[in-house]
Amino acid sequence: MTTVVSALDRLMTLVSPPALPVDGDGDWQRVEARLGLALPADFKELLRRYGVGQFDDITLLTPFDTHPDAVFDLVEYAEALTSWYDDLRDDDPENFPFPLYPENGGLLPWAKTGEGTDLCWLTEGRPDDWPTAVWNVREGGHRYDRGAVELLYGYLSGQARVELLSPPPDVPWFDRYRDRREVRIALADGEVPSADRLRILREHLAPTSDRRSVEDQLGRRTDNFKAVDRDWLLAFLTGYGPDGIVVRFPPEDDDDARTAVAAAVRAMGSRMVRATSGREPVWTDSVA
Repeated sequence: MTTVVSALDRLMTLVSPPALPVDGDGDWQRVEARLGLALPADFKELLRRYGVGQFDDITLLTPFDTHPDAVFDLVEYAEALTSWYDDLRDDDPENFPFPLYPENGGLLPWAKTGEGTDLCWLTEGRPDDWPTAVWNVREGGHRYDRGAVELLYGYLSGQARVELLSPPPDVPWFDRYRDRREVRIALADGEVPSADRLRILREHLAPTSDRRSVEDQLGRRTDNFKAVDRDWLLAFLTGYGPDGIVVRFPPEDDDDARTAVAAAVRAMGSRMVRATSGREPVWTDSVA
């Protein structure tokens, strides 16, 4: 295997780590005592440098999760694995090509995707030599004889194909986790085409950087991007009905987000028909 320093250095050159990682370090001895396993050194250093967040659609897990719902907690996720899947494993054994932690050599997840795919170690042999596996309960799994950092670097750099993951973005990124408020906006119809509306929105929030954009077989499209200096995550939706905007921002930025998005909507020659957070109407003074 490539040395820890070499693999991590290449990853950090490809994707800069955040200045202030979230939940990336703590009492590893206590964690390993609870798991009954030592963990690989490359992952500890990866987590210390990046913390909780996303490489594209890949969310790192951490044993030091401070989120109230423990949604990123590596240990709780690992401890629940067999109880979640015991019945399914009996019904569909072909989708379970590997044992599950805490079974000998079992899968131990260290990251997950929004599509329900887990990035795991196969806990066999010395921890620093553990191979990795990418596994989905609906589609089975694939083994890779490389560590966590090597797998991430190979995938994000485009040098290694990783089954069950979408093709990597042209320019990979890492977004550290932070609490965000989500506002969903429906736009009035107008004469400005959707592509121009998206361009205007990005110009008003510049500088921006691409995030993964998708289009389904029905022509419904979601263009994702980040307002870099503001650290806001946005999506522009077309084909679902009226054009829409989804903006996710730190709660303290509410006034700034409302002002900036409203100005962009006016420049589109449109207006906000509806703005909601959850099911509650918001920004009502901007909706007219």
